Order: sequence, then structure tokens, then C-alpha cells
Amino acid sequence: MMTGFHELVYPELEKKQLTGYIIISTISGVVGICLTYLVGHFLDLIIASCQEREWVEYIVVYVGLNIINRICYIRMEYQRVSIEGKLSYGMTRKVLKIVYNTSYLNYCKENPAAISQKINNDTGIIASFYVSFFKNIIVQTVSTIVYLLVLIKNSLLIGSLVILMMIAYTGVYLISKKLIYRTEKEVIEQKTNYATTLFELIEKSVSIRMNGMSQYHFGCMENDYQNLLRVLKKQIGAYSIYNVLKDILILIFQTALFLAGGRMIQMDSMSVGTLVVMLNYFVYVLGCMEFFLNIGSSYQTVKASEERLKKYLVLDEIPTGKERQRIIEKIELKNLEFAYPGQNRLFDITTEFCMGKIYWIRGRNGVGKSSLVNIMLGIYGTSYTGQVIYNGYRLGELDYKWFINNNTAVIEQDPYIFDGTIQENICLKGNRIDMDELKALVSQMKLDSLMKFVDMDSTKHRENKIYSGGEKQKIAIVRTLLSDSCIWILDEPTANLDEESKIIFYKELEQRKKEHIILLISHETPLCRWDHIVDIGR
Repeated sequence: MMTGFHELVYPELEKKQLTGYIIISTISGVVGICLTYLVGHFLDLIIASCQEREWVEYIVVYVGLNIINRICYIRMEYQRVSIEGKLSYGMTRKVLKIVYNTSYLNYCKENPAAISQKINNDTGIIASFYVSFFKNIIVQTVSTIVYLLVLIKNSLLIGSLVILMMIAYTGVYLISKKLIYRTEKEVIEQKTNYATTLFELIEKSVSIRMNGMSQYHFGCMENDYQNLLRVLKKQIGAYSIYNVLKDILILIFQTALFLAGGRMIQMDSMSVGTLVVMLNYFVYVLGCMEFFLNIGSSYQTVKASEERLKKYLVLDEIPTGKERQRIIEKIELKNLEFAYPGQNRLFDITTEFCMGKIYWIRGRNGVGKSSLVNIMLGIYGTSYTGQVIYNGYRLGELDYKWFINNNTAVIEQDPYIFDGTIQENICLKGNRIDMDELKALVSQMKLDSLMKFVDMDSTKHRENKIYSGGEKQKIAIVRTLLSDSCIWILDEPTANLDEESKIIFYKELEQRKKEHIILLISHETPLCRWDHIVDIGR
């Protein structure tokens, strides 16, 4: 669990690269100040009818500085993208690690698309803010000081007007900021809701079409769109109020500057070139003010993103110990009770599982068979009472990641097959596989049509294939049968298999059970000899 965002952001910043980025940005800012001054001075030379040689000198200097500025800008953009990308990725990785190391019950009710968008969008917003903040706070501060010094040096009156404008500008922002923050937060939430609905429409398109739910889901999309449109209009209204007040203020002070500068030119106390420089510096000061004031409004957006991510950062991680048991010979469940928050107890179990035996776990739908597996594998953290013991060690005393990677193999009801070759999917945990045995099993499970992918290099020739439910289950079965993990947990492993494949699978289980603890969850009677039946919910 993290206590603050500095723990998330600061370690991921590339300090040396950020320092170089700030230095180049400062050089670019100084060059920009000089370019403006040169333009004003050049105008005065033209008006004074200077010699052509002086024109050429100024043009050469002006072009040279522009080239330097452009080079600096290109380098800055490369560095900015690199720093922001690394920072965003580092934060995303940290948040995902926290999610992966906490109880699934902490986030199971959230839509995966919503979680994905929150993490992706919000880490991007936070990364962009902090990188620009570190750079701009230095560059804009230096620039503002230089601009004000030049303005005051050339005209105390104009310098005073600009300072007065900065104070008034700040007042306008303070009046508008609460309304802007409120609408920003609403827009972010509604965008997430709309994106989530679109994701479901695409991900579940087959089920939605088969069950005639298209009208309902398109109605939900329309409703989310209208809500998004409503808050966007509200946001536009908030920004319009702010921008109108700001523009009126700028117009007033620009008019005052024109009048004051024009009067000074008439009195020969200021040149035309100097007035042009000062008017440009006035605009630049506005830009600097915009940045300083937008630190507040930008931070409001970042704050909304931080609040959305905070719920994941404060999650308690699953307790883990240091004990590693290469072979698990016995699992004990002692007075194991579990209930979902606000619901009745699902089960109360005391039993044990030993190596070399097949246990048929049965029970009607909804009694907690899959929940039992999730508890035994630590997916639900410590959200249960009682004890889960492996070789005499409580689950919390085991090195959790090592235990999952080395002691367990699981076949889920809907097996996870990622976009890669069969060999990559079967060798998921990096186990050394006997290729002859692999090919024999693939052939036995009638996966011959996919055999050509078995010999492929693990980093090349990825096949973007859509596997059928039966093919997924067969690949997961081969993966488990070739695994050297001592605990096999099989959740409805034959639901999508033909009868011949079921017989082959159960025959393999019987032949291989000697060195494994096999937990078989199934509604139908297994086509193999089981050693014990564990009834859930009876």
C-alpha cells in the first residue's frame, strides 16, 4: 500500500533526462526572448534608415537564433515524449502490481474496461502534468522575471500596468476555478462510463446479438452519450465564463498599453521598436500567467485523476512469507468459511487433499466451488476465516509468487489463451517441455490442425488466431498435463470437449496422478476413478 503519490511518481522520473530537458527548454526560452528584442531593434534601425550592412548582420543573427531555437524544440519534444512515456508506463506498472497483489474481491465488481481506461488515461494525465510542471516552473519563472524587468526598465508606467493586469488576471481565475474543477471531474467520469459501454458492446457483441439485447445496449450507449454531452456542455459553459472574463480583462489592459505607448512615442520618450517589444512581452507575460494559473486548473484535473487511482493505491497487499516448498504433499483446510460481503456464508469446510489422489469437488451452481479454488490460490487474499495449510505452512507463510509459479497448474472454465503460438501458451511458466511428449499429446487431443505452430520460434511467427472453446480447453489441458507443478486444479475441464477427448484426458489424469494433488471440479460424473468426493453446499 502506498501512502502518497510522490511514492508513485518520483521513483519513476528519469532525473538526468529531466534535468537535460529543463536545461534545453531554458536555453530555448532565452533565445525566444532575444529574438523578440532583435525584431524591435531591427524596426528602429529601419526607421532610422541605417546602412544595408547592418540589416544583413541582424538578419544573419536572427536566422541563426531561429535555427538554434528549432533544434532545441525538436530535442525537447523527443525528450518530453521519452520522459512522459517512461513515467506513465512506470506508474501503470506499479498500479497493476498493486492490483495483482491484492484480493480480487477489492475490485471484482468494477468493469475491467473502466479499470483499464482509468489506469491508462489517468497515469497519462499525471505524467504529462508533472513533466511539464518541472520544466515550466523554471522556464516560465525565469521568463516572467526577465519580461517584467525589461518592461519596468523601459517604462515604469507600462510595467506597473502589466503587474496590475497580472493581479486582476489571478482574481478572474480564482473566481472560476471551482466551477472548472467540478465540470472536469464530471467529464472524466462520464467519458469512462461511455468508453466502458462501447467496450462491452464490442467485447460481448456475439452474446448481445444472440440474445436479442442489441436494442437495450444501444439504448445504454445513447444514455451514456447524452450524459457525456450534457457534462461537456456544462464544461464549455464553465470555460466560456472564464475565457470571456479573461478576454475582457486583456482587452482593457491592451488598450491601456497602446494608449500609454503611443503617447510616449509622440513625446519621443519611447521608440516604435521598443513599443513592439513591450507589446510582445506583454503577450508573453500573459502566456506565463496562463501557465501559473493553469497549474491550479491542471492540478484540479490531475487531482481528479489521482483520486480515481487512489482507491487502488491504498489497497492492502496479500500477505506473503518466505517459505518455498518444491513438493506439496498435503493440503489442509481447517474450519474454512467464506461469504461475499453482505451475503450469507457459502461454505464451512474441514478436509484435506493428499498427493497421488484425485478429488472430485461437486455441488450445485453458486455454492462456492470456484470461490474455494480462489481462496486456496490466494486470489481472495485473507477474506475468509479458518486456515489453508500446505505441508504444515499457512498460505500466508509461503512465498506467494513462487508458490503460484511453481506449485500450481489450473484449468479454468474459460481458459486464458493469449495471442501467441501453441508452444508459447503451453510453456507459459517457462517449463522445459519434452517436445516428443508435447507433440504426442497435441496429436492425442486432436489439435493436429495447429501442429505447425508447435515448432515455431517463441519470439516470431505469432498467429493471430481465434480459438474455439474446445481448442482453448485442449491447449489448457496439454499445458497442465505437461506441467511439473504438484497441484492441479481443474475447473470444469471437459465442458467443451467431445466424448473421445474426455476419455483421453481422464486416462491421462489417472496415469499421472501419482506425483500430483488433483482437484477436479465438475457438474458431471468424471470418466475416471476418483479417490474422494468433496461436497460443497450440502
